[in-house]
Amino acid sequence: MKLGSRAIPGVGAGIFAGIVLVTLGWAAYTHHVWEDFYITYRASKNLALGNGLVFTVGDRLQTFTSPLQALLPALIAWMTSCRSDELVIWIYRVLGACALGSCGVILWKMSVHSRWPAAATMACIGLFAFDAKTIDFTANGMETPYLLVFLAWQAYLVVSGGGALWLGVAWAGMMMSRPDAFIQIAAFYAAVLLFADGWGSRRELVLRAVRAGAVTAVLYLPWFLWATWYYGTPVPHTVVAKGLDIPSGLGPVLHAILRAPQQIITYGAFHRVLFAPTNIEMAPWEEWGFTANSVWRLLAMPVWCYWINPWGGRWARTVSLWLFLDSVYAICVPGAPWYVPPYALVAMIGWAFMIKDLSSLIGSSAGSPRMPTAPALRRLLAYVVVGVLVFQAGVSLLMANAMRLQQTIIEEGNRRPIGLWLRKTAAPGDTVFLESLGYIGYFSNLRMLDFPGLSSREVVAARKKLGVDEFDALISEVNPVWIVLRPNEVSRIEARAPGLLSDDGKGKYRLARIFDQSARVSALVDVPGRSVLEYDQTFLVYHRTR
Repeated sequence: MKLGSRAIPGVGAGIFAGIVLVTLGWAAYTHHVWEDFYITYRASKNLALGNGLVFTVGDRLQTFTSPLQALLPALIAWMTSCRSDELVIWIYRVLGACALGSCGVILWKMSVHSRWPAAATMACIGLFAFDAKTIDFTANGMETPYLLVFLAWQAYLVVSGGGALWLGVAWAGMMMSRPDAFIQIAAFYAAVLLFADGWGSRRELVLRAVRAGAVTAVLYLPWFLWATWYYGTPVPHTVVAKGLDIPSGLGPVLHAILRAPQQIITYGAFHRVLFAPTNIEMAPWEEWGFTANSVWRLLAMPVWCYWINPWGGRWARTVSLWLFLDSVYAICVPGAPWYVPPYALVAMIGWAFMIKDLSSLIGSSAGSPRMPTAPALRRLLAYVVVGVLVFQAGVSLLMANAMRLQQTIIEEGNRRPIGLWLRKTAAPGDTVFLESLGYIGYFSNLRMLDFPGLSSREVVAARKKLGVDEFDALISEVNPVWIVLRPNEVSRIEARAPGLLSDDGKGKYRLARIFDQSARVSALVDVPGRSVLEYDQTFLVYHRTR
């Protein structure tokens, strides 16, 4: 039976249920809550308590990027009367798992409409269902599943010839999930206009985009206007803080764009992140081994450059160019680990269309006396796909264990206790300088002077004034009462400003407490993901003496 001839009853429901169960099973096993969830949730809970959608009560600053990720937990907290943070997190996880399951159903519908062969459908939906970072950033409280379901929906609507109204709704959903999603939208539609002429003339494509854009504007405008009124600007302060590291001016921007393809080819970490697990860019090559890194690179490179192939199918080339344009943005504006799943999903869709092209090629060339029969080649292709899926499922199991250890040792063993200790020890008006904002900021409920300034006007102003990001200079400028640092940060400060920190009370800041989980991390021999734990295994807390 060929996929695409008709939909098979119950498959969509099975895909939905399977993805939901895998995601909730991951959540139940790992209990992982991402650091950045608590940055947003502090504002969400303040809104539910009637204090406004702010990180620090009385300071109207948009300290989150995704409106959807801020508003949904706020609604859940309000509906549950803020009785339990754990309850809010679990309800949010269930909603995210359902969104991820719906994304799987959309991929199935795309496979039916596009008549993907079985191997292509297995590759796309299987890679999606077993992608460790996608599962983790759904279970750990990020906006990832909502962006993915709207992204997949817009792709399906264009591939299937859907109307401008629903396309506009999908685009608005992407914008509410991440305001920079207009880059994804523009990249996709630019590729469509160049290659995919099966959905009407280019003039008709442009007109549909304009109509869909109007719908998007109408749906997104209320948030845009409210944020402008409430915060004084529609631009999140997180974007302002992170944007200081991005080249400005036409010359530097053009230079970064022109260098991006070369960086994609030569920058090894990029090849790994698309199909690799969470935080792979922080792990040394040896941690996952040659085989794993080779598989991830081999999965990434063909789909990234397939658009160059003049004999490729138009949709395979369209999706490949979409990924290429997205990758240029990703290189020019480096983001956080949860930015990667949308790029990975594009690559997975691209692989499905590429395998469809390959299946057609097998059918057309199998008549040659030197070629094996088409059924034999298709079986071989299916075996390769199954092998890759088994490999990725094994990687996900290993990463689930790493995230469970991350939650137990780092989040519950280090960062949360630091926040609770500061809440008990510090005065209500004290300020804290640190980089690790989420857990410590939420559980301390103090005013945070974080780097790079996600929740702090003062730090952003200091970075602009000083023109540097060195912690010693920033600390001297913003003068916090408390400082929370990793050992490598302490070493750099001591090298640059020897009189600033001290453990004998002679410096401006004295060592007040050490939170150390290094012994537990060192005991984890040959555990993939261990290097990520090492980064946050020790924190030193300093208190201002004068």
